[in-house]
Amino acid sequence: MSKVLICAGPSLQSHDKNAYPGYHFLPPVAEGDMLRLSAQQPWAIGIIDGYFHSRMAVMHKEILFAMNKGIRVYGAASMGALRAAELDNYGMIGVGDIYNSYRSGGRLEDDAVAVRHGPDAVGYPPLSIALVDVEATARSLLARRRIEKPRYDAILAATQQLYYPERTWDRIAGAVTRNKAEAQKLSNIMRHGHVERKRLDALELLARIADDLRQPPAPPKPTPPPRTTMFRRAIERVTIGDADDH
Repeated sequence: MSKVLICAGPSLQSHDKNAYPGYHFLPPVAEGDMLRLSAQQPWAIGIIDGYFHSRMAVMHKEILFAMNKGIRVYGAASMGALRAAELDNYGMIGVGDIYNSYRSGGRLEDDAVAVRHGPDAVGYPPLSIALVDVEATARSLLARRRIEKPRYDAILAATQQLYYPERTWDRIAGAVTRNKAEAQKLSNIMRHGHVERKRLDALELLARIADDLRQPPAPPKPTPPPRTTMFRRAIERVTIGDADDH
């Protein structure tokens, strides 16, 4: 099987990864990682999750660098959706509803996909809920008449007011109503009705790569990234760092 590298964290669960034993699952992507991964000459790299707060985010130019080497780069769900919406005209392959919402301009805020999560050692468990998941959950509850339209509007407004690490079902419900019993009931309704939009898009990316492996599309058209001073320094950091590690 052709080599496929997937950068994922809290958007996927362990059993999701187990369904694709031929893929190599790696931590969320950060600055410099695409340069290192490109050196492995994989058939494809899938970007799902990526760092942006505790570490520098993956650069656009290093994604272009990978594609210029003939590597297919896919993006969905989180950082992958953001970068794909920005780079699909250059050959990056975007997948899923979240990518489409950014690509169309219907969504602009980056923090809509952001979550706080635990460490690699315990599988990057999400410790907060992404805005895109809250929106999908609220739409589902409204459609199933589990909540009314005023409550739907209040959920979205409350979530948008919270900083992304604080977006939990209990905090959202507590911001919607001060009645503790009512807030607990609402929290339970949302938790049990959770629509995992990011996870669904991430699974779609995994399936899309599997389909493309069976019927390979043409490789992306090479688009050499501009060799700016910042990009040259990034390449130097990666090269020096790899030399120091060996």
